[in-house]
Amino acid sequence: MQNYTHTHHHQIAASLRTRTKSGALPPLVYVGAATYNDSAFPAAQIIPPNVGSQAGAVWSPTPTGIFGMASFTFFIYSTTANTGDCFCFVLQMNGTDTLGGGGGNCGYTPNVYPSVAVCVRTYNYNQTIGAYAGTPMPYPNLAHTLPYSVTTGQAFNMSFQYNGALGLFWYSLQAASGGPVSTWNDLVSNATSIFGVPNPTVYAGI
Repeated sequence: MQNYTHTHHHQIAASLRTRTKSGALPPLVYVGAATYNDSAFPAAQIIPPNVGSQAGAVWSPTPTGIFGMASFTFFIYSTTANTGDCFCFVLQMNGTDTLGGGGGNCGYTPNVYPSVAVCVRTYNYNQTIGAYAGTPMPYPNLAHTLPYSVTTGQAFNMSFQYNGALGLFWYSLQAASGGPVSTWNDLVSNATSIFGVPNPTVYAGI
């Protein structure tokens, strides 16, 4: 299953793209400052206003089950280097009206729990990435330093897999034009510890 859902935060503009098997854009649920606009790129655009203290989220309207392993692929595209704090790819059980705090909370913590997420922090050109399970994230740096900036107007493909039995996140990033693939592994918590059941039904979002 592919979902392109995204939590964007203040002063960040990015697009994400997904298509159903028929080629149509699927319905998504927009929360907070997130909006849909495909005029600047041939795909869905999720653009919070270019002002401070903004948070937005986009969720798949239909939950999906995690049966041992969940895999998701995203397309991200930043239209400006004047980015905000961060964004997160999230799996959560709270529904499609869920939204976290702005600024360093990345539109994720503290409200989006139980959940797991891969977050990218871009504040002041500080490019770091890491996987978390609804707990307060380290500040200002996440677990790993990105080998290149993702806010230079270039498109990127991002994938992640969450092994619910082991609590292990594997995720990767590659420029859409090709080149090296960067991969990381983070141990968070298993699905039972986070969601209360071994095979939870979750909403995917950004």
